[in-house]
Order: sequence, then structure tokens, then C-alpha cells
Amino acid sequence: MTKNITNNIINMMNESLAYIKPLITTETKIGIGVSGGPDSMALFQLLLDFFSKNNFPQSNIYAIYCNHNLRDKNETKQEYQHITQISQGANCFHETINPEKSRNEATLRQQRYEVFEQYITDHNLAYFFLGHNLTDRIESSFMHMLRGCDLKGFLAMQKQSSHHLLSCQVLRPLLDFTKNEIQNYCDENKIPYVIDQTNNNSEVSLRNKLRNEIFPQINHLANKNTTETSTFFESLKNIYTSLDTQKHINNNNSNLGGVRTGKIHLKPIYKPSQRQANFAYQVLLNLPEITENEVLQLFTQLNITNNITKNTLKERTNFIRAGKNSHKYLNKTYFFIANHELFVIQAPKDFRRTTNKDNKKDNKKNLDNTQLITTLGTYHLDNQTLEIKDKKYLNCTIGYYQEGMKFKGKTRNKYCINNKIPIFYRNHIPLIYSYNEKTNNYDIKNYFYPFKTV
Repeated sequence: MTKNITNNIINMMNESLAYIKPLITTETKIGIGVSGGPDSMALFQLLLDFFSKNNFPQSNIYAIYCNHNLRDKNETKQEYQHITQISQGANCFHETINPEKSRNEATLRQQRYEVFEQYITDHNLAYFFLGHNLTDRIESSFMHMLRGCDLKGFLAMQKQSSHHLLSCQVLRPLLDFTKNEIQNYCDENKIPYVIDQTNNNSEVSLRNKLRNEIFPQINHLANKNTTETSTFFESLKNIYTSLDTQKHINNNNSNLGGVRTGKIHLKPIYKPSQRQANFAYQVLLNLPEITENEVLQLFTQLNITNNITKNTLKERTNFIRAGKNSHKYLNKTYFFIANHELFVIQAPKDFRRTTNKDNKKDNKKNLDNTQLITTLGTYHLDNQTLEIKDKKYLNCTIGYYQEGMKFKGKTRNKYCINNKIPIFYRNHIPLIYSYNEKTNNYDIKNYFYPFKTV
């Protein structure tokens, strides 16, 4: 690494927060997850400098450190000391999480994000910053491809996006830089950090195996391979940039394969027969930037303009902009926000069966509407076609959710939240289950969302 390359990276890193300037004011409170590693420590320092340079109060920064109690106490103590050492006027919080029996990467991440969400709610944080970098993004893309994904899964992390576990926008300013570039930046600027040695153990996770075994071999084959980056990483960076740019254009033009009806694009979504819905759409708009004119246009397209007042329009616009999981009912139409996406469904007010009395009716209907899996092949449940190809599901039952069912020990709602399943789908997802004599209840074996082959 030459001095010119180092200076170039330093300049680029210092400019990495330029795109957030329109988002932050003197009143804006933000959160950041800080692990004590190079990535989050570099981002924390950049945010402190950004707030100082723009005369924003650093007391509006909330740095949250989560200790899972899985590593040496002296190491975690040193990490938090480094955070407080550079914190200046920011708020620093040390949260200890008692690990569950399952210590896999997904479970630990969910525990951290539950802590982050609590701070977002308690302190009214407008944005939450994460130190994910280009290396992390490439690892995630490969993990998603190995598990099976589409273009959305390949893009994985983005610089600004929603997150199904957090109620505010997530910002990742360091996605253009490799892990090694960020570590060199910390070294050049004397930013303290601790290297988590568990990241060097390929047996811990698939991510570690990719990082320590697979990618070094690919980089070795690359035309250019330095301690900081490679042509392989740079090629993927260029692909991300092109796809992100095209995605931004598509979002602005609402050209996402939906039905174009005037100005607002509406994408039809699946309607279970029990729903009694006249229509059901996903609205393809950037929710935080939606205007009152666009909301009025939406009402007009859906033909639900009766009794719309100026106050109603303003209230509905603010509701949509907030992007928090919730719903409103107006002119026999539900406006659902789920995972920062807007859905409109015209249906009876009780179509989701929210009362205990209705739940009993639903359970009775669901008990009657079942099929025993006796052979592999095609099954039909209402107007859905389901493919069963795995012998382990023989002698199980296909049906809908019944009260008390669990999936791998988790409640139905917890599973649905983790898998970004909107609330209005949850009672209408076909599933495979069997009776458990020990618990005197039904165990869910698999879900058919989004209507897959199992």
C-alpha cells in the first residue's frame, strides 16, 4: 500500500457521510451500533467529526455496545473503553445480553437489534447507523445466493434502507470500503479498536468460512490483489453501484412490474379466498418522501375519495411517511404499513379476525379446511397450488394456522416478524404441521410463504 493510496482512502472515507447531510439537523437524534471493531469505531469517529463540523450537538448521538457474554471479559471491557475514549459528547451505553441456547449468527443479531429497537423507541431516534462495509456486503450476497435468492437478496445491504426489526431507517455509509481499507484508515488516524478473534474461526459461521477460506482463494486468482482490495471485490463494487443506481431509477419511475394506474404504481398482491377483499395492492412509492398530492392521487385511483378532508389527507400522509408497522381504516379500505412498505386492501373491517370470538371461528374453519399428505406431488388449498417434494412431510397435514401452534419453539407471530411476513397474511399462509402428543398441540413443520415448493 502506497502513501497515495492511503491518502485517497482517507479522503474518500472523510467524504463518505456527505449523502446524509440533508437528513440531519440540529434536532436529529441518531443511534449507532458500536462493537469496538475497526468498522464501527471508524464510523463512530466519522459521525462525531461530522456533527462537530456542522455544529450539531454530539449529545444527539447514541452509541450502543452489546456484550453477548461469549468472549473474554478483558477483551469486551477494552472494547467499551475504546468507545468511551473517543466518544467526546456522545451518549454511550453498555448492554449485556444473556445468550440463549442457540448462539448462531442470526439469533445473536436478532438479540442486538431488539436492544437497538428499544433505544430507537425510548429516545425517538430518527436514523440508526451500522458499520457494515463492502466485504460484509459481498459475504452477505454470497450467503444469500447459496441459500437461494433473487436480485433483492443479492443486493443485500444498502446505504439507506428499512429493516424489518427496526422502526427507523438504517444508514450504512461505509459500504464502498473493504474491511482492510477501514482498518488501515483507523491505523492512520489512530482510532483504537479490538479485533474479534472469533472472526478467524471458520467453524463459527458460514460468513467466517467465506471470509477466511473461500474469498482468499478467489482473490488469489484476481488480476489485482492487494492487502486492501482486489479486482474481484472492485468488480462486485461496480456491479452493486450499477444495480443500486438502476434500482433508484426504477423506484423513482415505479417501474417494478406493478400495474400502472395514472401516476401511482400499484402491484397486485395475493388475496386468500377467506379475505373477501375487493382489491389488494402494494403501493410502489418511497414512503418517507410521499407527498399529500401523491396520497390524494392514490385515493383517486382507488376510488375512495368520499369524505376526504384536508385534515384527513394530512393525517394519512404523515402516517405513511412515518413508515412504522401499523394500519389505518378509511372508506372500507385498510392502509397497512409492514416492513416500511405500504399495502392497501379493501375488505370488511373484521377480515383479519382480531377478536377472540372471531379467532374461534377461524380455528373452526381452519380445522375443517385441511388435507393429509399421503403422497408427494401437487395439493390444492382454496385457490392455492402447493408442491410437496420432501418425504419427511408424508403423513403431516396441510392447513392454516390454529391457535397455539409453534414453529421450532417460536410463536407464529415471532416467526412471521423475523421473516418479514405482513400482519394481514399471517392467518392465511398455508403450512405443514403434525400433532405432538407430548405437548398436546400442533408443531408447524414448514410455511408456504411466499407460496413455495417444499
